[in-house]
Amino acid sequence: MDSSITALRNGRAQGGSTGFRTGLIVLFFGFVGLFNCTSETESLPTSTELAIELHWDAPESTDDALRIENDLGIVYHLDTAYLVTFSLEFLFCEDETSTLERIWNLFRISSAYAGHGGDETVEERRLISPLVENLRTHEVVIMGTFMPMDGSYCSAFYLIGRAEEQHGIADLPADVDMTTEELSLILTGTYTLPGDQPVPFVFSTRSAQGRTDDLTNAKGHIHPLHIPTTTQTLHITRNLYTMLDGVDISTMDDDDAGTTIIRNLIESTDIQIMD
Repeated sequence: MDSSITALRNGRAQGGSTGFRTGLIVLFFGFVGLFNCTSETESLPTSTELAIELHWDAPESTDDALRIENDLGIVYHLDTAYLVTFSLEFLFCEDETSTLERIWNLFRISSAYAGHGGDETVEERRLISPLVENLRTHEVVIMGTFMPMDGSYCSAFYLIGRAEEQHGIADLPADVDMTTEELSLILTGTYTLPGDQPVPFVFSTRSAQGRTDDLTNAKGHIHPLHIPTTTQTLHITRNLYTMLDGVDISTMDDDDAGTTIIRNLIESTDIQIMD
């Protein structure tokens, strides 16, 4: 009796020991498999394609001309209107880039704009090459997709610049020459002062200005962009309604008018991440 009980106990002990060892082995290899799976997942290459579109908040074109009435009551009918959008550069969030470095980055992109070159880091964050936009038709321009370098971005630097041939300006118009005088904006058409008759005008400027703007979502809330992440679309929207506010072509010289128009466009720029 005692021998049977002892044998039974020994059998249970041996069986329990064997089952415990088997369980440990299964658990070990299961853990290794999970670790390998996790490691392989984390090591997979990730990338982000960012689609960039240029948009306009603009009045409707009528009679083949763009009609804009400014805050002075002057009515402009634009037969020709071209603008050079020069570049867009992402700026890292403050927790990753010092204030001094951010200022230096802005200086470098300005130097590159002036034809003095830049560095590879700035080039990797610059998502737009210079191109000419037709403001009269104010169509959406789909720039294509870009792959920014990894990092967290909280703002972007948008620059309106000059049509300098060495930068490879895209979409140059066939009906006007913007490169000989390196223009940033050209307008032709008529203006009408209150109570007067329309007066023809031709206006051009070499004024160039840039603006650093927070990245926001479609509702206007601050929305940092973290790369790598999922595919997203970036909208750069400018306001044509206010472009000519404060501008009286009949009394202002080209420099003052040009500075005012470019500033109006820059100040109305919104850069939005569309999820």
